[in-house]
This record gives sequence, structure tokens and C-alpha cells, in this order.
Amino acid sequence: MAIQRGLGVVYSIGSIVFTAGIANSSGTLSNIQSLNVSREAEMTELKKNGKVVSQVFHGFAKRLSMTIIPCAASIAAAKASAEAHMTDAENAAVSIVGARLTITDDLGSIIDDTYNVISATENRTVDGVVTIDLECEASDESQDITTKIT
Repeated sequence: MAIQRGLGVVYSIGSIVFTAGIANSSGTLSNIQSLNVSREAEMTELKKNGKVVSQVFHGFAKRLSMTIIPCAASIAAAKASAEAHMTDAENAAVSIVGARLTITDDLGSIIDDTYNVISATENRTVDGVVTIDLECEASDESQDITTKIT
């Protein structure tokens, strides 16, 4: 538990809810260790006489990276959770890579979206717990151009 005095800040990670197979049995993933979200786009420059006269931004995307610790009420269930995070499409009915995750965050709407899982990496050390790194991407193609062309 933390006590905060002074300026208001968003502290750490709130309650992130997933609607796909990587969530623990309660439907929330309270074992997120880190989370990073970024917005990206491709850019094409249009030139006239060698000078840039316009920039076109396209391919808008939101990328979400997170590190989680698979956990459950028992060690056997925690092992099953870790296995579920790394399921291979060739060996199972559902693969985590390519899966669509709908994610909501109680701290705001920046993270809220439906993402495609791009990669999943399991990490193990001799003196630590198993962690899973997930890289996810959501399309932001519905973004409108709001800057005037001059």
C-alpha cells in the first residue's frame, strides 16, 4: 500500500482487464510487472524542387509491450498459465501469437483497444520467477488529419 502526499500523479499499473486466454481465472491480470504503450505512424515526404512541401502520415498504430508473471492459486495452474501464454499455433487450437486481445484500463482510455499479439517471449532465470513479454499492436487507421496543409 502507498500513501501519496503532494501533487496528484497516476501511480503504477491499475486494474487491466483482458478478454482473452492470457488472463488469470478472475479475468484480471494483476501480475503485470511493466507496461509501455506508444503511438507510431509511417511518414512519406512529398518534395518539389528538392524541398519537402508535404508530409503524409499513414499506417497509424498503437503498440503495447508488457511483462507479466503467470500466476494462479496452485503451482500446477501457474505452470498451465505459463504454457498458455506460449501456445504454438501448430500444436494447439489457439495460438497466443496472432490472437486478438481486448484490453481495458481503469486508469484511463489510452491503452483501451483490441490488439493483435505480435510476439510472446518466456524468460527464466536461475533465481527468479518465469515472466512473459508480450508485444501487441492495434491499428489506429481511423485517425483523422487535423493539421492544415499550407
